[in-house]
Amino acid sequence: MKKRVPVQTLAAACVCASLLSGCVSRIGDFTVLSTKNMDLNSRDGFETRTGGRRAVGEDKQHFVLLFPVTGVANLKEATDRAIDSIPGAVGLSNVVLYNTSLWIPFIYGNAGYRVEGDPVFKKEAPR
Repeated sequence: MKKRVPVQTLAAACVCASLLSGCVSRIGDFTVLSTKNMDLNSRDGFETRTGGRRAVGEDKQHFVLLFPVTGVANLKEATDRAIDSIPGAVGLSNVVLYNTSLWIPFIYGNAGYRVEGDPVFKKEAPR
């Protein structure tokens, strides 16, 4: 004879799973993305030196007890943080944008953006 799982146990498992989960959705992809001034007509040009390291930047808005405790999440700020995470970078290539969120009902939550891409550098002038 098969034993049935009590409804309360199943409901408790679903609640626990929802409390421990977050959501990440891909917003879009860009070939090149920058918030810095880049002279695209420059003689020197630009280059990507991946070296296996991608630049990552995030900006989030946090909620406690349903009230926001930080400012609104900003995509430009997340992009700036990604570019600034690699010294000398002026932009990103092969960029992927994500929308992230986490919600623990009535206790804590956050929502924001994550930007990942290969750093782009200005080529050094020939000597």
